Amino acid sequence: MKGKTLIFDYDGTIHAIGTANNLLAAMIDNHINHGNELGIDTRKITWRRCVDMNDRQLRFVVDGLGGKANGTPREDGYDITVASEIMAILCLASDIDDLKARFARIVIGYTYDDKPVTAGQLHDGIRIQCLTAWLYPYIGGDTQIRTGG
Repeated sequence: MKGKTLIFDYDGTIHAIGTANNLLAAMIDNHINHGNELGIDTRKITWRRCVDMNDRQLRFVVDGLGGKANGTPREDGYDITVASEIMAILCLASDIDDLKARFARIVIGYTYDDKPVTAGQLHDGIRIQCLTAWLYPYIGGDTQIRTGG
């Protein structure tokens, strides 16, 4: 591929990856808070938030405390942004359509019947568009990605 080479962290890529990752986490919580029509078992959510630092205190947390308006209490945790699945997907995607397809196939957790739930099942794809919008400048056009964090 012709084009420029990106070096992550000098152009805002790490922030875009973290934002996309945490948007998906918010989508999961929002889905559960608004009726949970997919039947996601909150004890079996595998998608974790991320932060751009290694903070051992955030590896395992309990969130959603403070009543119904603040979410459903559950165990959660944070990963390091550059070790996130979003980072891996960005590095592996060949173009924007591949990026969207890979996002849609992310397994975010399991139902009460132990069936996998994917990011693409959460809504009609509009939010997958949001995920890709943050990362499009880093994969669109003639950009060549050579490093993955």
